[in-house]
Amino acid sequence: MQRSDAGRYKIEQLLSLVSTGRIRIPRFQRGLRWTSVDVEQLFDSIYKGFPIGTLLFWQRHADSGEVIIGPVTIHAPEAPDALWVVDGQQRITSLAAALLPASEHAFDPRFELTFDLASQRFARRRSADEPDTRIPIRSAFDLQKVLAWLREKNLPDVLQDRAFRLADRLRNYEIPAYIVSTQDEDSVRQIFDRTNTFGKRMTRAEVFHALHSAGASPARSDLRALADEVNSLGFGQFDDNTLLFSVLAQRHPDVLRDFHSEFASDEELGEALHRTRKAIERAMEFLQLDASIPHLSLVPYQYLTVGLVRFFGVHPEPSDAVRVLLRRWFWRAAVQGPVARLGSTGTLRSTTQAIVPTSAYESVENLLHLAGAVPRSPDLVRFRWNAADVRIAVAALSSFRPRDPTIGEEIPISETIELLGRESMVPFVSVRYSDLAKTAANRAFLAGDSPVRTGDVQLAFSRAQPDVLATHAIGRYSAELLADGDLEGFLSTRAKDLLDAMHSFVHARAEWERPTQPPIGQLLVDEDPDDE
Repeated sequence: MQRSDAGRYKIEQLLSLVSTGRIRIPRFQRGLRWTSVDVEQLFDSIYKGFPIGTLLFWQRHADSGEVIIGPVTIHAPEAPDALWVVDGQQRITSLAAALLPASEHAFDPRFELTFDLASQRFARRRSADEPDTRIPIRSAFDLQKVLAWLREKNLPDVLQDRAFRLADRLRNYEIPAYIVSTQDEDSVRQIFDRTNTFGKRMTRAEVFHALHSAGASPARSDLRALADEVNSLGFGQFDDNTLLFSVLAQRHPDVLRDFHSEFASDEELGEALHRTRKAIERAMEFLQLDASIPHLSLVPYQYLTVGLVRFFGVHPEPSDAVRVLLRRWFWRAAVQGPVARLGSTGTLRSTTQAIVPTSAYESVENLLHLAGAVPRSPDLVRFRWNAADVRIAVAALSSFRPRDPTIGEEIPISETIELLGRESMVPFVSVRYSDLAKTAANRAFLAGDSPVRTGDVQLAFSRAQPDVLATHAIGRYSAELLADGDLEGFLSTRAKDLLDAMHSFVHARAEWERPTQPPIGQLLVDEDPDDE
């Protein structure tokens, strides 16, 4: 590095540098990625005086030639001190494309913006005959054009003042910038990489919390307060994004919508969080009592959790018949996974949109149609707690109501998973023993305070009573192999027993062969009242 200088540039100065060809785009920069919404938000921030970030330039020689910055083409002379954009390309391109004179052959609708003086909002230009209160921002950048436009429209003083303020902001808004002077291109590439990778992009949930946080209020009503309440129930923790999707799903089926102006007041937010809490409690109850899921961490996919929360938010008291169909959907979707043509995000959106407020039965019918009815059985895979088939295997094992191998008492599965997570299941032998030792065939539940945890797991299970071993999906033949020390034979036999258990567990709940039929109550509702 030879030098690094800091300064501030007015927009008018930046665009002058663009017009004269002094600002250039390095080859390693990505293409223009911004959408029209991004451009609108940039100008909205400028008008309101919000910060829009810092620019970073690399000062070095540039040859003469044609310079293309988005839809803007400049015939630039040679420049010994050109400013190459290291960080800020999207912003500079948007400013140049929206404010400099347009070229017909390089028209891009993203940058044809107007500003409504009445609502003080930016939007894309949609026709040549805009309302009298909407001024093209390309005209607003030129004070003489602003004056001419206002004379033509004859607007009230308050709207004229807004037009002048817009013109002033578009020319005189200042953007901080660093200028790096060096001949070492590798150094600049490192600066570019670090500028774009230092820190982590805020998640949607973090943005939501920042916008709708209740701050230091003693009676908090925000996303983190809801997370604390849900987590205290002892059924597992909702990650931030799943919780956000759950809140949004209570109000509208599109959980991927823009939520920046979602709530008009703290009271409206508080009511939404309260409704979400109630829906989550009902969803948790369904998971435990109907779907045989002992802990939230065993739900195979996020979209299943969000779908259930929306369902019980919209239909808090479904009939028993509908709950059976809902369980059928849950397990069909759990083993099928996200719809291939939609991907995870598309499946999430389609799941929440399938749930309609008009009918619980219609909602679950839509869900079943989305999941499909092609039977599939889960498989034994490497024991990773976040793998869908592993979660299904653990849920299947928990349905046997496992008992401690030494004292014979039932293990509290939900509490044990809440306390220990994946360590709630212990291996019989070292995972390096064989490939099967890396799967759930080599795992069994133990309570957190079980005396076996400080002893020999293999020995404890080899001495356990047959009825206790049966609660761990260990049959008589597997038990004999374990007692004889034939560990390879034990793992192989138990793997088959576990696969059978998983198959039976899923098929008893997915009910692949059962058709979807409306409950009797629904048939009575749908029946024509004029029929005799």
